[in-house]
Amino acid sequence: MVNFNVDRSILTDVLVAHGKHPGLGPPFIQSGLTRLHGQLEVFDGQGIRWGGFTVSILFPSGYPHAPPILFEDQGRIKREADWHVNNDGSLCLGPEVSELRKYMGRAHLLDWLDRSAIPFLTNHLYKERTGGYLNGEYSHGVQGIWEYYLNEWMCAPAEVRRRLEFLSGAKVPSGKERCYCGSGLTWRSCHGIRSEYEGVPNELFALDLRRLRSSTPKASALP
Repeated sequence: MVNFNVDRSILTDVLVAHGKHPGLGPPFIQSGLTRLHGQLEVFDGQGIRWGGFTVSILFPSGYPHAPPILFEDQGRIKREADWHVNNDGSLCLGPEVSELRKYMGRAHLLDWLDRSAIPFLTNHLYKERTGGYLNGEYSHGVQGIWEYYLNEWMCAPAEVRRRLEFLSGAKVPSGKERCYCGSGLTWRSCHGIRSEYEGVPNELFALDLRRLRSSTPKASALP
């Protein structure tokens, strides 16, 4: 039965997603947050069913500006960092900035299922069968964040921290400081506009900056 106390925009998103993912149950409210349980099916490129997972999905208070949170309910995915499971049992679908950037700040349920949740579960089925992920993976935790930025920007660790200072607002570049991308434009006229990170809040860059200030990347992650 549909719970009409659920936020109308979430209810609409769930109904839309149900058309493609009919195994998902109706949303309900628990501890002040909207959740749903159900089954997600995984198919290969030819439409042949690979398998399915019983999952829970939590809608955070900032949804859709904050993406949904995925849990696997039957213990099929090992509760270990190597299998990208967080301490609270949620599944780590990727570095937070990388995930939110996909959706330009609005991770609606159906889009998130098709571009984040299902690919993640597909990769886990592949790993169960072969021992490794199909397209590689970022490490779990802080090392994965390092790998994301180093791969994205192809620069030294000190430069990653410098750019995060700008993106987080911790440091304001001078008006004449050139942008790091090599365009020849000033930072404020180029990446200072932050159009490529639309929808990613300053606070998320600030969180990554705090994480990376107290750690160093593994040598294998350096460009």
